Amino acid sequence: NLKDQVAKLKRQLSNVQQHNTKSLTDNILLQHQVAPGEAEVDLHIDMLTERPADLTPHEAFEMQMHYFRLCMDHAFSNKMKKVTFIHGVGHGILKDQIVKELKEYDNVHFFDAPMSKYGVGATEVYFK
Repeated sequence: NLKDQVAKLKRQLSNVQQHNTKSLTDNILLQHQVAPGEAEVDLHIDMLTERPADLTPHEAFEMQMHYFRLCMDHAFSNKMKKVTFIHGVGHGILKDQIVKELKEYDNVHFFDAPMSKYGVGATEVYFK
C-alpha cells in the first residue's frame, strides 16, 4: 500500500543521508574539492563560522588552526594530491603558524600559491 511505500522511501532516504554525512565526516575536504585529489580551503574566519564578530582574535585564530589541522589529517587519510589553504594576508600570524606546522611534516612540499590567482594570501600543499 501507499503508506508502506512512503515509509520505505523515507528509510532509504535516511540511509542515503547517513551515508553522505559519514562520507563528509570521513573527508571534510569533499566540500572543498576543486578537482579529483585537490581541494581549496578558505581559512578566513567568516568562512568557518556564521558569527565571527562573537570571537576574540585568539579564538578566531584557534578555530582557523583547528580547521587547518583537521583538513591536513583528512588530506593524508584520503590520499589527496594537493590542498590550497587560503589564509589571507593580515599580519601574517596565521600564515606563519601554518608554515611552521607544515615544516614538521616529512611527506609534504609547500609553496606560496600562484600570486595571479590568490595574491600573497595562500599556500599550496602537495602530498607525497
